[in-house]
Amino acid sequence: MSSGMSPRDTAERFALSAALRYPDLAEEAGLTARDFTSGDLGLAWEALERVPFRDEAGRLPVAHLAAESGVAVEALAEALRCAIFAPDQARHWWARLRDLSTSERLAAELVALARKQAPGDDRTGSLLAELEQVTRRYSGEEVEREVRTLADLAADYVAERSAELRLGRRVGVVTGLRAIDDWMGGLNPGELSTLAAAGGAGKSTFVLDIARRVADQGGTVLVFAAEMTARQIGQREVHGELGRPVSDRLVGAVDLAEALARIQGTEYAGRVVVDTRTRLAATQVLATARRVQAQRGLALLVFDHLGHWDPKVRGNEQEQLAAAIVQAKDLAKILDVPFVMLCHFSRARREATRPTMEIIRGTGKIDDVSDNIFALWRPDLERTELHLLKCRQTGQQNRAMRLSYSLFRQQFSEEEEIFFGSSAPPPARAHRPREAAEAPF
Repeated sequence: MSSGMSPRDTAERFALSAALRYPDLAEEAGLTARDFTSGDLGLAWEALERVPFRDEAGRLPVAHLAAESGVAVEALAEALRCAIFAPDQARHWWARLRDLSTSERLAAELVALARKQAPGDDRTGSLLAELEQVTRRYSGEEVEREVRTLADLAADYVAERSAELRLGRRVGVVTGLRAIDDWMGGLNPGELSTLAAAGGAGKSTFVLDIARRVADQGGTVLVFAAEMTARQIGQREVHGELGRPVSDRLVGAVDLAEALARIQGTEYAGRVVVDTRTRLAATQVLATARRVQAQRGLALLVFDHLGHWDPKVRGNEQEQLAAAIVQAKDLAKILDVPFVMLCHFSRARREATRPTMEIIRGTGKIDDVSDNIFALWRPDLERTELHLLKCRQTGQQNRAMRLSYSLFRQQFSEEEEIFFGSSAPPPARAHRPREAAEAPF
């Protein structure tokens, strides 16, 4: 084969050779004649399904394909020199050609968008997100980045943690809330934290308070507020700045103007970015997050709530929630940012005296996939509690903190830890070298 052949030419010839060697698997390829830049190879591919003949080894003779497609055997000579020995090898080349064809199509659309962008029609982020995934998969960058030795991972952590100690701050997000910063070790890049609560318990208000705290420290927060309208969010923000309830009809134009001026003068207001679209798919969330990340940086991603995520799969509610939470975890790792996903309690909450995993809607997969799970609990109208149900990294669980709420800027603050059946916090575990510990099995 010519050493000057392009990767696209090589992929096309190997893809056709694979179809000749394993014609009965060619339907898996998902390719059409349009995926071939060579007209002759495209015609030959189109004719594959019209040639039923197979030799003793199950191959499709090139002479029969040439006769059916009208392409000379000599024009297929390069493909015949591409050796395919196994079905997995065939599938590899088909996937590579699909990715190359998709990348070129997306690149062409991006160029077209750059030349002529219709007002209000911004598809650039979605195209970039798709193109990024295809390019990484084709180039092998994703495999090289993810497959690391234990020594490499340990060295990366030591370098990262040493930088944190030197600078006096963590790489993860610090919220100022002990239940999150100490018990969970903060909100860390690549981790999915799930916040569960009953409807109307204040979970949207709580995560917006966290968003302001993070933004006050200079980080950009992207909030997908699928449950609320833009007006509702703006109204809450203005009334929170005034320290007056939304129901207060005595708030006048002068009050509103003063509140707006104060909000615009804060550090956080320009760093919390809100998207109020609903029923978003993973690709749409990724596209928006990538755009914000490229323009402003991204410290924290919030999605409110799981029921408004479109997983693009068929099935019952449990299956859709399971697919959605897995996709959210994937996005946290792809974006390498902390991701907070909000969700609801199930109807079993009515009989519960305190939050448990069992009353979270979609519990099974949420428990498996989430790095951290915490719940906002209101035993009555006067009390609000934050319960930590799971923390994969620190091992903390079943701890709770009583919260107080201030109408001014809708802020939560911690009052005291709640102990269940004990008057003291759980003792810290003593450190023992690995050799001295019990066997894990």
